[in-house]
Formats: sequence, structure tokens, C-alpha cells
Amino acid sequence: MEAMGPGGEGLDSGRVAKVDVDAGKIMIEHRPIWSFYMEAMTRIFKVRDTTMLTGLAPGDRIRFKVERAEGGFVITWIENANW
Repeated sequence: MEAMGPGGEGLDSGRVAKVDVDAGKIMIEHRPIWSFYMEAMTRIFKVRDTTMLTGLAPGDRIRFKVERAEGGFVITWIENANW
């Protein structure tokens, strides 16, 4: 069963490689993101709200929602999936 984000959207999954709170960015090793025809890769994403990065560390498994915005891709939702 696919995880659901705010508003019922499906979430993508990956692992945190690096967190840069000051820059408002996160590097994620992610599975394919089919909605954007993006293959599995490691990529740096901007985050809409830097408070979403609180408590995340390299190695954490996450689920996230990514959208096209600001001339690229922006993470609009992150949840820790280490449980």
C-alpha cells in the first residue's frame, strides 16, 4: 500500500544523504519518481519550509512529496519512515 501525504497524494520514498538547514536543502537517495519521469538517483532538493528538516539526519529513511516550483523541484512534505 502506498503512503499518503497531505490531501491524499502518494508519497515517494528515499534515504537522507545530507541535510543543509541553513540553505533549506536536503540531499535524498530516492527511488524512481514516476510522476516526473525521474529515475532512481541521489539529488539535492529545496524544501518549502526548513522546519521540515528538524530531526532528520543522514541515513534516515523518509517518505516525501515533491512538486515542480521555483524553477525546479521542491519538497513540500517529509515524514520520517524509520519506525
